[in-house]
Amino acid sequence: MNNINLKSIDNLLNVIDEKYTKSYQGKLISHYTNINSLISIISTGHFWASNSMFLNDKSEIIHLKNIIKKNIKRSFPKEDAAEFNTWVLKLFNSVINQISKNTFIISFSTEHDYLTLWSNYSFNYGCSMNLSRNDIISNIDINTPSILSNNIITDHGLVIYDNSIKSKIVNEYLEILYSLCKITPLRSNEEIESNKWILPIIKRIFTRLFMTASLTKDKYFESEKEYRFVCNVDVKSDPSLLHFRESNGLIIPYVEVKSLFRNDKLPIISITIGPRNSVEKAKTGLRDFLNSKGYTNVKILKSKIPLRY
Repeated sequence: MNNINLKSIDNLLNVIDEKYTKSYQGKLISHYTNINSLISIISTGHFWASNSMFLNDKSEIIHLKNIIKKNIKRSFPKEDAAEFNTWVLKLFNSVINQISKNTFIISFSTEHDYLTLWSNYSFNYGCSMNLSRNDIISNIDINTPSILSNNIITDHGLVIYDNSIKSKIVNEYLEILYSLCKITPLRSNEEIESNKWILPIIKRIFTRLFMTASLTKDKYFESEKEYRFVCNVDVKSDPSLLHFRESNGLIIPYVEVKSLFRNDKLPIISITIGPRNSVEKAKTGLRDFLNSKGYTNVKILKSKIPLRY
């Protein structure tokens, strides 16, 4: 009992996550954007991280809850299943309500010249910024928030599209929760009061489950080959951190992530210009801009995708 603490739980959850998540061996990750956003990112050194609830459709959360329900019904004793299901979903909803408004995501892709991404994210007149993943990883601190923390990277990795993988991760998380519930009953107010020590641990598990959910997406988006950085920013304590932008007729909450890189310069290896007319003019203008900001060694590439008229 005394060996159960936040550190031991984090270590256990890390083992689970590493077991089921794919490691990315590539050197580059690419951020697709329009020209105005590219100018802003390079000029300020800040990426815009969008609120997770606007990147992951609510159906993803509903889907995750359904996985929880199915796994509890299939894997746990019938005499405990109903009560355990109610308890898990109640706490999971509580965590979602607390941290979803403070969870923000920066999206990259492992593909630097991909037709679907050109049309979806740069409106066919943009660029993909191709950055060194290793340089990014070596320059950030990965932390797990207890519930809310200030402007930190809490997770990163390839997005999980496979429903069977999602189910396996959820089931292992549930097994830990079930074991804790069996050794430490929390049904009555008296039991909760006498076992307060375990509440931060349980909240941590649910927080990690939500963070894992932030790295999942519907299988129909698998072709995007997305790589995400998940950030936790306490915008309630400091509302000035929260900004808004328009995208496809929606108002999207976002934050400027200043802690993604410690260095003055972003680790940009190259920039790919999307399929378009007047590529040479676009290349000349981009080179002049990069030189003016001190990015003289960044390569400028042209998309190999033929332009349709």
